[in-house]
Amino acid sequence: MTNKPTLLIKQNCVFTPEKPIILVGKIIKITEDGIPFVQFEGSPNTGVMARVGVPTHEFGPIDQITNLPVLILLQDNDPQKAIITGVIRDKIFDDPSLLNTISHENTTQSLTINGKSLLLEGENEIVLRCGLGSITLRANGQITLKGTKLLSRASESNKVRGASVFIN
Repeated sequence: MTNKPTLLIKQNCVFTPEKPIILVGKIIKITEDGIPFVQFEGSPNTGVMARVGVPTHEFGPIDQITNLPVLILLQDNDPQKAIITGVIRDKIFDDPSLLNTISHENTTQSLTINGKSLLLEGENEIVLRCGLGSITLRANGQITLKGTKLLSRASESNKVRGASVFIN
């Protein structure tokens, strides 16, 4: 009979090194530096500092992260080396109307950051909005710029062309 090393954290909670441990836990707090602390079966009530192995947008709004259920992987099966590997939710979308926005057809998606290319496509329109300013591109070719101040600068010529041009 082989003695396998085990680590006893709490009564009835034994971790054995031969199998990776994936647990369901929850985020109990986030430090000012953005470090999450998680709690899972067998962990101390104060929680365990964790690392994050998923994109941060999966967590949702910052005010809803506390008590968020997460999947936790223990690196080297060490309860002090917790890694958040996923977020557990009851639904894919909180707003069921978003289901209608999913296209079931093959769509071309293209995104390259710092590689000189960014393609955003919308069937009817694309709106970029920040505060009081917005840029709207419509399928019919109309482009609308809105803002409290519009500034146009060019290091070479700045041309305004159209079938008719109205200023003021």
